[in-house]
Amino acid sequence: MPNIDTSLLVTKAQKDLLAQQELTTTFERAIQGHLDAAAKSRGYDSIATAVSYAEEPAVPRFQEDGKAMRAWRSLVWAYAYQELDKVKAGKREIPTLDAFLAELPALPDQAMA
Repeated sequence: MPNIDTSLLVTKAQKDLLAQQELTTTFERAIQGHLDAAAKSRGYDSIATAVSYAEEPAVPRFQEDGKAMRAWRSLVWAYAYQELDKVKAGKREIPTLDAFLAELPALPDQAMA
């Protein structure tokens, strides 16, 4: 078997790890897009911009939005990683992206002003 390059062999464990990494990346991108879309629907260019107003008292409406969206962002990511851990552990089927995004915590009303 001198023609086989064993350095190119991929184990099942390596394939499983790669699949989990790809799953995480796919869901992270979709979730980030969901967060940014929600912020854009409120007049901000991204969730990062929206939350930057959380500590800015000059315009109370923007500050309230920033605080609400910052808390919501944290709740979304906490839920997402908790559920993705269940998928990786085999305790949950892989959901569709749309179904998973629909499960995420909703943007609070106070941020909708």
